[in-house]
Amino acid sequence: MNMKTSREYESDPSPGHDRIFNIHSFSRFALILGMFFISLGAPASAQVTLRVHPQNPHILEFRGKPTVLRTYAAGYDWLFDSSLQYIPYMNVLQRDGMNLCRAWCFAFPVWNASDMIQPWPRSTTNGNALDGLGKWDLSAWNPAYFDRIKAFAQAASDRGIVVEFTFFSTLYADDQWRAGPFHPSNNVQGYGPNNRYDCLRPVNANLLAAQKAAVRRIVRELNGFDNVYFEVQNEPFWNEPGVKDDQEVSFQNTMLAEIRAEEATLPKRHLVAHNFLQKLTTMSSDFDILNEHYPIPVPGASIAGAEVLLRDQYSRNKILSLDETNTVTALQTRLEAWMFLIGGGAIYSGLDAEEAVYGTGSPSGDNALGNAIRKSVNNAGTYMERLDLINLRRNLAWVAGGIPTGATLQAGSTTTNRQYVAYLHHGKKTAGQDFQLHYDPIDNANHNVSLRVSLAAGTWRAVWTRPGDLVDVSTQEFTHAGGNVTLPRVVYQADIALRIDKVETAPPLPPAAPTGLRVVP
Repeated sequence: MNMKTSREYESDPSPGHDRIFNIHSFSRFALILGMFFISLGAPASAQVTLRVHPQNPHILEFRGKPTVLRTYAAGYDWLFDSSLQYIPYMNVLQRDGMNLCRAWCFAFPVWNASDMIQPWPRSTTNGNALDGLGKWDLSAWNPAYFDRIKAFAQAASDRGIVVEFTFFSTLYADDQWRAGPFHPSNNVQGYGPNNRYDCLRPVNANLLAAQKAAVRRIVRELNGFDNVYFEVQNEPFWNEPGVKDDQEVSFQNTMLAEIRAEEATLPKRHLVAHNFLQKLTTMSSDFDILNEHYPIPVPGASIAGAEVLLRDQYSRNKILSLDETNTVTALQTRLEAWMFLIGGGAIYSGLDAEEAVYGTGSPSGDNALGNAIRKSVNNAGTYMERLDLINLRRNLAWVAGGIPTGATLQAGSTTTNRQYVAYLHHGKKTAGQDFQLHYDPIDNANHNVSLRVSLAAGTWRAVWTRPGDLVDVSTQEFTHAGGNVTLPRVVYQADIALRIDKVETAPPLPPAAPTGLRVVP
């Protein structure tokens, strides 16, 4: 969770003037336009939203290409804080190769109450909310909110960035509940429970109906975008942990059903994630994405971490996402991103929760630390997208031995057995850390690796790559009779990646055309 503090205002282009056509002019224009697109052919990728890749359930397809999503981003209040300027932020993400950002949709407070924009308007005739401003009218819609959410999605689309829109977030303290529209004193209708926990449980029928309607309206407004997916709720496991979990599961499944029902009447269908791995067995199987927070287990919480997510849930054939994690150095971020993507994840979303990058002095994050961290994430994505992603699957079994002391392994191989990839790192977790987790300390001394691998007979090329700058530090080509083989020793610091490809042999040339022939009677 992170709340931005910058107060730079958006400078949006003015809307175009309305133009009036007579029916004959419009018909001719439509006919010419239609003939133009028929002759050129509209790109097929424009007709398909972000989706699970049809040939590999563990990766995504975006605009016709196999894709892994990655980002290192600012806080999530871009939509409901009307003062935040998102265009410079998106420009930096695009420049640095990030193809994802995350935004919460509503109900969370902002620093200045007057900047809080919601799907519902403030009333001017029904008294004041607890913040001294007009109450929200849950029976009406706020056009400015829907203009903003569509403008946000469009700005991201123009830059090739996918947006994860998270509808709800757990309210972590009573003052957050008292500042938002789900408190009964803050809306005209008086809807809402007498505690913050029940705001996200199906116990108040009137509030639930308003929440459903808002979800459906947002889904409808965003249906035309191909660069969108949804998450029902951020961190439900922190909403009074272990209490009335069955009701919270019901709330999640209910909202998923509303999304599906709304999109059943619309042209496009979008992916939907949940962040409730603790109740995976009772959550609907119709969710497309499994979101986990932080790479390793969180002391005192039920968060198991992304390493466990990869190990235990990969076989479910769902998209796995490390949806939030907090790092403060490029090296920490690098270990997390590479670990998760090489290990079989499809989405890495780093969060600058400490505002070390996206602070009040640099809201776009265009600074030395931000540039270094985003580079570490982009390198992981670049490396992955050079692989045979369509056929790549999580697989540690081909590494038969030789893992250095203190190293952690993630690995995969293709279903064709023609490509193998591995990642070794020397990051550890600090005992007793709170939920702000990262790999630390990291052993950055020299390490030696002579990995023993199991390969079929053939000629192979093994390339060791330094993740920090994608420089290949060693390339070895060898012919192997099959079985285990030990690769020559390589020296590295902190982490290293290995890719082994079967060398394709050229087919034999056809025999030369005969010469000197003569006809014999």
